[in-house]
Amino acid sequence: SGYVSTSYTLNDTQDDADSFNLDVVDLKLASAQGEGEYATGYTVELWAGPDAETIGTSGTADTVELYQANMDVRVPVGNGLDLKIGQFTTIIGAESLNRTENAFYNRSQAWDTQPTHHTGILGSYQASDDLGIQLGVVNDTTSASVNDDAGGTAYLVGVKYTMPDSAGFLGGTGLSYA
Repeated sequence: SGYVSTSYTLNDTQDDADSFNLDVVDLKLASAQGEGEYATGYTVELWAGPDAETIGTSGTADTVELYQANMDVRVPVGNGLDLKIGQFTTIIGAESLNRTENAFYNRSQAWDTQPTHHTGILGSYQASDDLGIQLGVVNDTTSASVNDDAGGTAYLVGVKYTMPDSAGFLGGTGLSYA
């Protein structure tokens, strides 16, 4: 799957004023993780075009960048421990560089300070129908303004809880912390 993102700029103070622009071409090759023990899946996603440089893996315009490349493996631990290994997108928030996944037109104040991509391993465990836990160890990232150093290790922690139906009008509401 994938998409082509284009835009039209109506502003005579910019170089691309009054013109159509190619922003990015997204190409995604993926196989969903199956059911059962040791189920596997993979995702390889590439960006091409002027906005590909926003991923921050090479820093050059009009290039092809690796948006994500990972495999998913289920290990038979409890209800099934799902491992994501490789380069993947952040577990934080509802914003994404990927236009088809971004819930908002504008960015939040935290967007420029949080990392957008990680390389490492992320474990996800569904403890119950209502509670999911994520733990990961990844390379530190330089894709956020607060992380300008090129080395180190970062730790990911995420908790997602869905309110039960017995909570009345709040039933089904999802709460997350990462």
